[in-house]
Amino acid sequence: MRETAEKLAEGVARLEDELKVKTAEYNGLKSTLGALTRKTGGTLATRDLGDISTFAAQKQLLVESEHMTTLFAVVPTHTASDWRASYEKLAKMVVPRSSKLVRACVQTGDELCSELTRHMWMLVFSRS
Repeated sequence: MRETAEKLAEGVARLEDELKVKTAEYNGLKSTLGALTRKTGGTLATRDLGDISTFAAQKQLLVESEHMTTLFAVVPTHTASDWRASYEKLAKMVVPRSSKLVRACVQTGDELCSELTRHMWMLVFSRS
């Protein structure tokens, strides 16, 4: 009887250890998922835009030199035609005809792209 109780206690201890390991793995994955959700979702004020700038860099759309730089602007969809007509007048340093549409949906995630509410544009500015 004593042997059975010891084996049972060992089995319970082993299961308890496995449970602790699985719980730690679960919490780590949950934390990682939360970080990814914050990174790819949320408003433009909190969202990581690294994926968009990386995409633009890969497509060789970014201009970065001693005299010029690329800037991004987020424009409501309903004012996109106004943007195209007037962005060159924002400042004297805007390079004419440099505005390009980078992303047509920058809401709280790509699943909301059916509700196009914002457009992200890039344009080139002269530094001097």
